[in-house]
Amino acid sequence: MSELYPSKSSGRVTSLAVLVLIMLGVFLALGNWQLQRKNEKEQILESELQKSSLESVALPLQLDDYSAWRYRDVVVSGQYLSSQQLLLENQIRDGVVGFNVFTPLLTSAGHVVLVDRGWLEQGEYREQVPDIAVSEIHREISGYVYTPFAEGYRLGSIDNEQGGWPRMIQYIDYLQVSDILGKRLLPVVVRLSPEADHGYLREWAVVAFGPEKHMGYAVQWFALALAMFVIFIILLRKKND
Repeated sequence: MSELYPSKSSGRVTSLAVLVLIMLGVFLALGNWQLQRKNEKEQILESELQKSSLESVALPLQLDDYSAWRYRDVVVSGQYLSSQQLLLENQIRDGVVGFNVFTPLLTSAGHVVLVDRGWLEQGEYREQVPDIAVSEIHREISGYVYTPFAEGYRLGSIDNEQGGWPRMIQYIDYLQVSDILGKRLLPVVVRLSPEADHGYLREWAVVAFGPEKHMGYAVQWFALALAMFVIFIILLRKKND
């Protein structure tokens, strides 16, 4: 009779083997994803290296795709609009909460572009707004162009319907910021050069962490996949026995 009807133990082994196979597929997929992320980071760093070696140019004002100018060193002349500054909240450095200070710059050509003047530590209370006033004299600034690679996660309105200046915001959205300022923005941010005056902490990171970290994660996922494969072979032999 035992030959006609499989034992409960055999059924459990089969179920376990199926589960192990599923986990094997998941771990392989995660390992491949980390390898893709590693390649993407390498391309980003290579692009930044190539563009940083080019001479600085005046900020292009009529482009269909500003992402093509990402990491390109630029100079732009105009005057800061000190009375309409923005504080990007929840920017954490070394475990310390702070703001990134975005100041609109009215260019000599009449356009408005956001200048990221760097990171500033938040006070003991969120409501303690730091003094970020800056002279509105005509000036020429240097920096590099930055545009995000993708739209990040967004929850709620950009400024939680608050008023007053400087305005605290949750994320950068060029159309919404244009509405807040009452001025049309160029869809780009100029990250102020570390050598430029009237800035804060400017340790710009091209990527949050390098390709080698993704490679490490990939190795871990593939190691787990190998372990699942070994377990599957053991279960298969046990079922056959």
